[in-house]
Amino acid sequence: MHYLGRFDSREFKTVTNLKPDFCEKIYQDNLKVREMLDYFKMWKSVNDAWLELSEWAMNAQIDGSNLLSQQQKAESLVRGYLTEFKITLEHVESKIQKDYTDNSDIYRAFKQATHAAYDGCSEYAFTCQLRNCVEHEKEVVHGFNGCLGCKISCNKKILLTTNSRWKKKGRLFMDNYPRDDIDLLDLFQKSFNALQEVMKVVINYFMTTCRLEFTELYDFGKSLKDQWGQQFNECHLFHLTDEYGNVIPIEEMGLTETKISVDLIDWNLIFELGDDCTRTK
Repeated sequence: MHYLGRFDSREFKTVTNLKPDFCEKIYQDNLKVREMLDYFKMWKSVNDAWLELSEWAMNAQIDGSNLLSQQQKAESLVRGYLTEFKITLEHVESKIQKDYTDNSDIYRAFKQATHAAYDGCSEYAFTCQLRNCVEHEKEVVHGFNGCLGCKISCNKKILLTTNSRWKKKGRLFMDNYPRDDIDLLDLFQKSFNALQEVMKVVINYFMTTCRLEFTELYDFGKSLKDQWGQQFNECHLFHLTDEYGNVIPIEEMGLTETKISVDLIDWNLIFELGDDCTRTK
């Protein structure tokens, strides 16, 4: 039996105007939606890495006194994006394989989307291979300049000299690139857009399977926000157990040694994803 409570650093309050069967329904909705949110969090890690890199590059102020430290910052941010890019693809695939099968609809849809991105976007394919340079401790930022904002680039000759394991698509991308220095920000913008299309396939698949549950959670969250303001995200489900692990009703709270087990609802992600879906309808 589940209940709704408000949890903050000062106190815990039970929200008593909700029927237990409604709270149980919200609990079941949250269980089903949580799986989709796991994939959304993976996507956000790449999104956050790209935003951090692109925003820093746009606002960086570089001169002779900070050139070295800023170049090191650029290298760190580029490595961060490349790492999140590859890890997200690997984690999404392994999670789908673990939770489903290689013959499942979601796995086939994911593989079809990644193959389409790899074959249809040379920047996506090159970014996948560029990550190998980071794994082997090779620098990927070879060019760095700017005054207000900056340009970050890697050099084709250096890449070919320091790494001999380029696959056909990686070498073809460098052969066809019109300059020796490859604009990393332009490269990553296009690879990011391609990865975004891959993740849309995954998120939309789960949104289709749990749209009703997600909508119920989202609408319930909006009603809590209307009632509590920004404190609504302190509201989570909980259930009670006695010292032996038996579930007990709230009426028996305090009559015996009671453990409060919280079932968190990630309201921030639910609202972020829900607002995105609302804007794109």
